[in-house]
Amino acid sequence: MGSSEATKELAKLGIGVAVAARWIVHQEIDAGQLVPVALAKGKLKRRWVVSDLKGRTLNLPERTFVGLCEEDGRRMK
Repeated sequence: MGSSEATKELAKLGIGVAVAARWIVHQEIDAGQLVPVALAKGKLKRRWVVSDLKGRTLNLPERTFVGLCEEDGRRMK
């Protein structure tokens, strides 16, 4: 889901589970609305993507942003 708030609300309703950073859900944990469950030891890997509309040329600020994302992505590997 694109919204951490929506993800938290669905988990609170019992519709599913969510993987989130503790700082995102600390209020809900403190209030007893969500329960943290420890994951297995090791690193959690994420795959990040940047998407745009097919056939549309990116403007300079958009190209700059994509370039910065790609540069940071290479450093994270």
